[in-house]
Amino acid sequence: MKKTWFKKTVLSYLPSLYVTIAVIVFLAIFIINEVSLKEAERTNRYSTESVMHTIEQQLKTIERRVIDELRIGASLDQFFRYDGSEKYDMRMLNYEAMKRIRQMIVDEPAIQSIYLYRLYDNMILAESRFEDAQRFGDREFLFRETAERAFADRTWSNVRFYDDNPNDSHAGHRVISISQRALIPMGGEGLVVVNVSVDALTSRIKEMIDPRLSYLHIVDRSGFVVYS
Repeated sequence: MKKTWFKKTVLSYLPSLYVTIAVIVFLAIFIINEVSLKEAERTNRYSTESVMHTIEQQLKTIERRVIDELRIGASLDQFFRYDGSEKYDMRMLNYEAMKRIRQMIVDEPAIQSIYLYRLYDNMILAESRFEDAQRFGDREFLFRETAERAFADRTWSNVRFYDDNPNDSHAGHRVISISQRALIPMGGEGLVVVNVSVDALTSRIKEMIDPRLSYLHIVDRSGFVVYS
């Protein structure tokens, strides 16, 4: 009789025991998920900050390189100082400046192209061409930058398509651009435009991000998707 009563007593507590165990398991799973979620958010935030810092430093390095070339580089300095007088050999000036442009592109693989705009004669010097700015494929952006640089700080553009050949049916390269007035410090002789390849930047980002662990969505100021 006592054994039967004991069994009945134990069995009467089993549902409560099962419920208690289920609640404990549920709470454990919930806590583990919360901890994992917070850890994932922290990892993703760290990864995002690391990527942005790397890209910002890369762009700042390019900016400093351009400023240094204008400040202490004889080739670009002479190109912008040309005034048509006989003391200057235009072909030699163009050759030396073009050589510096090519060297900067080699040294900074993210740079897609660089061109110089000289106000004196309205001429453009790019990596492989020397022509009047009115026939230049990127003249719309160039003239807008020339007008705005006198009143605005130096900033990177939104993502745009660059093509220096107006007769080319190619859609152009995705770039972000920055312009610097020449010569330093007054900047009344012309403009240097540097175009950085968006594809090169996104390739760098892909090397740093594991899509299985982190998610990164980058847009420019206009809302255009740069990386997703």
